[in-house]
Amino acid sequence: MNESELPDLIEKYIDGTATYDERERLLVWYRSFDHSEIFMADEDKVDESLQLILTKLNATLDFPPRKKSIIQKIHPWYWAAAILLIGFSISLFYIERGNLLTESAKQVHKDSILQIQPGTDKAILTLADGLVIPLDEAGKKVLQNNQDQNFRVESDGVLTMKSNQARTTSSSQRIVENQLSTPRGGQYRIILDDGTTVWLNAGSILTFPNHFVGNTREVSLVGEAYFEVAENKSKPFIVHADKILVRVLGTHFNLRAYPEDKQIRTALVEGSVQLNTINHTLKIKPGELGLFDKSKEDLSSKRIDLQTDIAWKDGYFMFRNESITTIMRQLARWYDVEITYTGDLDNKIFTGRILRKSSINEVLKKLELTGGIHFKIEGRRIIVMP
Repeated sequence: MNESELPDLIEKYIDGTATYDERERLLVWYRSFDHSEIFMADEDKVDESLQLILTKLNATLDFPPRKKSIIQKIHPWYWAAAILLIGFSISLFYIERGNLLTESAKQVHKDSILQIQPGTDKAILTLADGLVIPLDEAGKKVLQNNQDQNFRVESDGVLTMKSNQARTTSSSQRIVENQLSTPRGGQYRIILDDGTTVWLNAGSILTFPNHFVGNTREVSLVGEAYFEVAENKSKPFIVHADKILVRVLGTHFNLRAYPEDKQIRTALVEGSVQLNTINHTLKIKPGELGLFDKSKEDLSSKRIDLQTDIAWKDGYFMFRNESITTIMRQLARWYDVEITYTGDLDNKIFTGRILRKSSINEVLKKLELTGGIHFKIEGRRIIVMP
């Protein structure tokens, strides 16, 4: 790219008018640039510029349009500093420690031939009679022939269920439990009999009845799911997850309850939620995160940026001051890979957003752009190194 084009492209990017192609050209230029050279000329001014731009970019992960007047006064060396941060905003990842860009970003291990692809919409439905149905084209035919429970995979890939209305009105209808499970590298969406929609993340199991009867609507979860609960004031919706019980009427919330995690997280988007354990009860409000500490068996709550917990449903990974181990656990589930670590990685804290549809190679490259962390891929194993 002709460097005389840079000022115009940067200006377009920051004021929000850059096309996809122009953003890609900036990123290609950024990756080919020797970052260390920038710090050789008037380092104090460059550092000041970096901090200024970082503050502006840090204000929001969505990087809203900025006034043209801000950039028109930037010194040529400030353009160089700006392009660094723009490279990071295009990659949607930057590190929150003082060693930002202290060394050139390195490529993910080039000897790796395997391109590990992201997860897809896939799941397995297990009926109460033991029938196991992969939710693919063959599975659709099986569901169409099932007369006891009316399951259907819609054109948009959503599994819907509606119990037989004639049997529903009969007190003799047998209530049975079904399971919807997503493997590592899978996700799925289901609409339950009452109209509640559940997004199931990778490596999760939802257990639910063929029909809700009695005074409550109860399901069980292992893993992570986002719930949009159909309102029914006379029938609370209850989710059993490990040692906690989440009770709602009609609300939107995300529940993360993986067995390997130290905490169970309940992020409330709207409505109200009550968390119950054997010894404690806690109500949380929209915008709050309810935390259950498994070791202490204690409940607590705090205000959070909801997007960090619910972005996965909309196709993103989003992290805010997260350790590399926390990030890699999520990547392991979505890409179905094994993670190992070498060296001291305790101080590697990241904030950022990245598309879940990216290949694992693309994700690791973006993490490496932050400096101070590297990866090696061996088959389906990822080695994380300082």
